[in-house]
Amino acid sequence: KVTQGYDAIREIYAPRFTKPAEMPKLSTEIVDFDPLGADYAAVVGRFHLTLEDGKDATGLFSLVFHKTADGWRIVSDHSS
Repeated sequence: KVTQGYDAIREIYAPRFTKPAEMPKLSTEIVDFDPLGADYAAVVGRFHLTLEDGKDATGLFSLVFHKTADGWRIVSDHSS
């Protein structure tokens, strides 16, 4: 399912961040960075989550950034 819009995305993720002590430990590694003109950039990386129960989750992510008047903002985020 594709979720769009700030409010819809916040509704999904906000409940996951109510107990910081229970948050998994996240580390990332940038694999590739490509400027897409002056105002956009694409990033590909690997993520590693260490869960509280000792299990690990790893995978790839890709981000597209857009430079706005307020600074760089993520406009597309995909993890698998």
